[in-house]
Amino acid sequence: MSDVRSHLRGDDAVTRSYDFSRPNRLNRDRSRLLEAAGQDAARRASVGLSRLLDEDIEVTFAELAELSYREMLEAVPENADLCVVRTGESRTGLGVIITPDTLASAVIQKLLGGPLESVELERPPTEVECALLDLVLTRSLE
Repeated sequence: MSDVRSHLRGDDAVTRSYDFSRPNRLNRDRSRLLEAAGQDAARRASVGLSRLLDEDIEVTFAELAELSYREMLEAVPENADLCVVRTGESRTGLGVIITPDTLASAVIQKLLGGPLESVELERPPTEVECALLDLVLTRSLE
């Protein structure tokens, strides 16, 4: 059992520090496992979004990349929302979903009764829009 899982479950585990400026590299087996999990999450998100929005939606797994925290933040476009989500059956894992604003606005518009088409927003999303997007992300990953 990993230290993170032990810590989240309340076991008496020793916490290790991690240097984000020099990340450990993943071995090939772990990379394949993570890629398979990402592809599975994309399939589940396709089904979940299609049901929720009553539209034919396809979600794809883009890539698995080993980046430092700084590199990851620099890779996120300015016009995108960055969401940290709990993953796995026990919801103890963490994942990051980057959603372009145009996609988020289209999903919100559809949920509020409009057509599923992207709209360029000139403002940050409102609290209601953020709550709706959070609901969509949570339900689509179940």
